[in-house]
Amino acid sequence: MIYSVSVIIPVYNVEKWLRESLDSVCGQSLKNIEIICVNDGSPDHSLDILKEYAAHDERIVIIDKENEGVGAARNDGIRAAKGEYVIFLDPDDKYPGPETLELLYNAAKDHKVLAAGGYFSCMDDNSASVPKSRSYYGVDFSCEGLVEYKDYQCDYQFQAFVFNREFLIREDLFFPTYSRFQDPPFFTRFMTTAERFYAVNQITYVYRVGTAKPKATYKKTSDLLSGVADNLRLSRDKGFGTLHYLSAMRLLTDASKMTESLIGSEGFSDLLWKFIKTAGLIDEELIASAGHSLPRPVLPGLFAHLLNDSKKYRELTKHRSVRAYEKLFIRK
Repeated sequence: MIYSVSVIIPVYNVEKWLRESLDSVCGQSLKNIEIICVNDGSPDHSLDILKEYAAHDERIVIIDKENEGVGAARNDGIRAAKGEYVIFLDPDDKYPGPETLELLYNAAKDHKVLAAGGYFSCMDDNSASVPKSRSYYGVDFSCEGLVEYKDYQCDYQFQAFVFNREFLIREDLFFPTYSRFQDPPFFTRFMTTAERFYAVNQITYVYRVGTAKPKATYKKTSDLLSGVADNLRLSRDKGFGTLHYLSAMRLLTDASKMTESLIGSEGFSDLLWKFIKTAGLIDEELIASAGHSLPRPVLPGLFAHLLNDSKKYRELTKHRSVRAYEKLFIRK
């Protein structure tokens, strides 16, 4: 059977919110859907909740597997899906209303596009609405219609979109299996390949903010740097200055803070070197061509201090990434 939409839900340790999330899916007005729940080795009672719901709704498919991370879980869902389109729902989030999937599916079908999407609203830990700017991480559809991705260039809010499943498979558009920052590289690869999408001028996803953030580790920080590097390369190759700017700012904020928080830990020098090489991918001329500029000073003086005091400084300065780093962040 071919479904209109396959909803892919990676599940890990979310028993507190899982019922609310599943209720928002099972109650959709678009009935011809399948709900693929990938239990990623969850240690709590999430699997029991999934089985409870599956006993009452035959559209629910449970994939029970050992923990491999959210990217791998979503990829398993893509491969198992039988829907014309797929959409991804995190199990602590929900849809704003029962017509959301029908709205997105009809938009994609009626306008013959590979993707259609709206934008986020936010809720807190208790599911109460949280005020936010209409423009959230650069997403702001001021009108409804067909959008060329080169005119959009955002890397966030992929959960608010439906994606053509056959196109995903044919173009090998899967999530990188990073432990952090796997979403933006997936979204930008899809959009630069598809080239356009249909913008729905409505809220199509409710994102829960304020949930506990995982502690920085070597792997999470290294994977974050890998994901940012992916988007810096892609945006540079495509000449997308706004996307390049957004990716650079992610490096200089989130990645910088995580890297700095691990000073003195095992592997920190490797992370610092990876940070420096990633910074070397930044093209300021491309950023300026899109009307943006990087703030100065960008990084805490600690990074400059570490570079200057490094016993390998003379060797490092021969590398173009370090020269670019100094030009961007150290010298005034």
